[in-house]
Amino acid sequence: ILFFLFVSAEVFPATSIDKTRADLEIKLQVKIVYDSVCIDSWKGVTYTYCNDTAVLHQYLQLLQTEYSKYPDGFFAKAGVNYLVLGRDLKYAGVIRAAVPDPYKHFLFLAVNGAYGDSSNVYRTHVMHHELNHCSETLFWSSGYYEWKEWGAINRVGFKYRGNGAQAYGNSHINWYGITHPLQGFVNYYSTSSQEEDRSELVALIMTDSERHFLEEFSATDVLIQKKLALIVDYLNKQSGTSVNFWTEKINWLPGK
Repeated sequence: ILFFLFVSAEVFPATSIDKTRADLEIKLQVKIVYDSVCIDSWKGVTYTYCNDTAVLHQYLQLLQTEYSKYPDGFFAKAGVNYLVLGRDLKYAGVIRAAVPDPYKHFLFLAVNGAYGDSSNVYRTHVMHHELNHCSETLFWSSGYYEWKEWGAINRVGFKYRGNGAQAYGNSHINWYGITHPLQGFVNYYSTSSQEEDRSELVALIMTDSERHFLEEFSATDVLIQKKLALIVDYLNKQSGTSVNFWTEKINWLPGK
């Protein structure tokens, strides 16, 4: 006797996905694009449509969970008008999990992550990290702002490596592992530039499953404490709020 087992992938009707998108667009005050092509400022971004409705629906739910952590109106203040979702995202042929384009007010996000990592933790971390790049560009009028108070926190003689792009060409370093390799830094990627340093800290603040690292490191690292204090002040000014997700979640920070 032969038994045939038919397994069908979970399929979400287009109407269900479109409703989820519409509700999220209202909540975040952005447009969410996954069914048309958006051309970035540099004409270097490529991606494919996500035809897997289960993956798309799950990603929209993840977006809803994570981006609802921000105060109302935050995305407008961060200069993000469009969240562009696709698979196999690349910039100039290099695999990316996200690409911020603050000049056209796009934030490109890969629904399937990058480099074989499609975990919720990784995709969540990326969402918050890249959103901060957009936010800083509008707030500072530069995506590469050299904040004197920030630089003064680091140990005397420390110099950032240059920019985050070097991580794509040097796979011999564990850039992204949360290893606390130096006083004041949560990983090696943070040592690449000020903007990456800040964006990594923001990502850890906002990602529930990673936030514990900050409290653990801060127990013995006053430099991370000082950086977190500046980050909180910056996010408060940028958002125009003082009661919010980040102040609630790191209320253990001295002086907060």
